Amino acid sequence: MSERRRTAAWVLLAVALLEAVVTVVAAIASDLSWFELTDLFVVSNAVIGLSLALAGWPIAYYRPRNAIGWSLLVGGCCYASTATGLSLLAWLGEPTVGWRLFATVINGGWAPALALFIPLTLVLFPDGRLLSPRWRWLVVGLAVNAVLWTATGVLDRKGGLSAEVGIPGYPHWTGFVAVDAMARSAAPGCWSASWRRWWRSHCGIGVGRSRYVARCCGCCSRCWSSWRASGWKAWSRRSRWCWACCRCC
Repeated sequence: MSERRRTAAWVLLAVALLEAVVTVVAAIASDLSWFELTDLFVVSNAVIGLSLALAGWPIAYYRPRNAIGWSLLVGGCCYASTATGLSLLAWLGEPTVGWRLFATVINGGWAPALALFIPLTLVLFPDGRLLSPRWRWLVVGLAVNAVLWTATGVLDRKGGLSAEVGIPGYPHWTGFVAVDAMARSAAPGCWSASWRRWWRSHCGIGVGRSRYVARCCGCCSRCWSSWRASGWKAWSRRSRWCWACCRCC
């Protein structure tokens, strides 16, 4: 069983490395400028995804029973998938059914990593297990949060992030606003609870200080919702305000 898990760790690491290589090659071959690559989060998603996978591989390989390594590995592959998909769409994509289905998938690729696997790493730290069965509700909440966040990327009325390279995904759902609102409401609570669990269990910090984390999560969620409402490219103008609010928190 351990050998199979170690083989799986190698496979996931190879996927993450392949995503990084394909992203670089496709980004160079495409017509996107450096500003467009950064504005579409191709650079950041690729770097973060590869970093998560590299951080998770040693844990998954040498401690295959520790779920933290697998959470980081899978999260890294999910995070980098959006960068790889966008660069491929910009290079080879056409507005056909097949490419639009591909765009639909990669539009939500980053969401499970950010909404589930990264906070789950905090919840399971350091031995890969829950502190007690009482924390199972948080894992369920993170899973629901991941579904909602993925829906915001896939069901975007404007066709998702891939629409910025001329190939929108499906299905342009008109009920996207309701799903987006639910995701914005669930995200700060799940992130706040994850940080609170980690701090109380490993840093000896009381619940009171975790309110600062909740406040920052709420601030980031509001900035994110403003970004989604005003369009992808408008975020570059709003990022400085988000950073200033987080510093105030």
